[in-house]
Amino acid sequence: MDLGIISSKLWLNIGVILLVFIGAILRIYSLTHKVYYMTLLILCFYLVVMIINFYKHKIINKYFLLIFLPTLLFLVISSLIHHTLNIFVKFYIVEYLIVSYIYLSILKYGKLYVSLLSKCMTYMLNIFSIFNIYQVVFHKPMLYDFLTSEIQTLQYQVSTSFYRTSSVFGHAIVAGLFFVILFLHNFFTLKNKIFKYILQGIVLINLYSTMSRSAWLAFLVVIFILILINFKKINLIAFASFSNLSYRQILYTYLGVIIIAIGVLFIAQNYNSLLESIINRFGDSLSDNSTDLSNLQRTGTITAIFKFMSDVGMKNLIFGNGLGTVANFMLSHQIVIPDFLTTDNQYLTWYYEFGICGIFLVSLFFFMLIHHLIKFFMNKSYDWTQVLSVSCLIVLCIGMFFFEGIQWETVGVFLAINLGCILPVTNQNNINTGGKL
Repeated sequence: MDLGIISSKLWLNIGVILLVFIGAILRIYSLTHKVYYMTLLILCFYLVVMIINFYKHKIINKYFLLIFLPTLLFLVISSLIHHTLNIFVKFYIVEYLIVSYIYLSILKYGKLYVSLLSKCMTYMLNIFSIFNIYQVVFHKPMLYDFLTSEIQTLQYQVSTSFYRTSSVFGHAIVAGLFFVILFLHNFFTLKNKIFKYILQGIVLINLYSTMSRSAWLAFLVVIFILILINFKKINLIAFASFSNLSYRQILYTYLGVIIIAIGVLFIAQNYNSLLESIINRFGDSLSDNSTDLSNLQRTGTITAIFKFMSDVGMKNLIFGNGLGTVANFMLSHQIVIPDFLTTDNQYLTWYYEFGICGIFLVSLFFFMLIHHLIKFFMNKSYDWTQVLSVSCLIVLCIGMFFFEGIQWETVGVFLAINLGCILPVTNQNNINTGGKL
């Protein structure tokens, strides 16, 4: 098979996923609100073509089938029973399309596919990170007038010093999670140290500017995990001989030390104000007598839903109340904030809508993450793309304790991309499909 043909098909394959992600981002703008659905049609077309070409060559792993098919069947049946198939198509079908597409792509192209996709995502997210500095300085989205009215209402404290940046994602919490994800991508994919230090510095500034407590928590957790995984490597690097470095490496290291020193001096000079703003942001949210409005809303919702599920019939407890029904529950059970239609907790929503069965299926996902983490801790060598994908999934999982992530297309798309990247593949070698897509 001609190498040029393989390369062009590979890049086209990656381009489809990037296009869907861009389409998800464009959802927050009034002029491009419908572009997302066009990208899904393109994804469906290429997925059908891939399935047809794989018909004679397919190698479907049993773990993939055990997780993929039951969840898909469960969601479709639940949607049909409760007449909410439109909600399934709007918020959930994209996950299954992308996971299938990624899985088949890895079967065809091997680990190279994940590596190149991760690098492309790194470059794209860094562009968004750099442009977010505009929001940091001017406290307003660059294209504010083109945002949909729904997204504009989420831009709290616009043009004030209390503004929380949201980049191109429309919400500070979502943006904060993607800045943590970008930090991980830069850590694993960027080779030029000087650019890595600069870009990571911009990421940290942006992460702080979102004022997202869940993103800060996710950042600390994944950094702790990475330190544990790379503990031996960190020791080896720390004691590496300086004489083995090239002049270019010495220059990059010297410039990196200068940049870090400037950053440390800035933090030291503004330490009290930074620390005070972080403390004020968390406030008394961890206290039993909390007066934090968002904390009261979340804890009150948890209490209300658990009480409701304990009193509901066995059928609803096991199978849930139906996809998309939690909004009606929130409308009829005001907690603190009037007309607040979400639980601000994806797992709580799944529990209400899908019952114990839904929580069981989610637990399979957590089991897979734990299984990968154990492998990383036990093995001296590991695939960096797997560690990156698992780390990104952990970030999203932590974030979804604080908002309904599936309702944000960018979160759903990225969740599916990384889930597809960590599914066990029977054959890591490329599969010859006659040079077709």
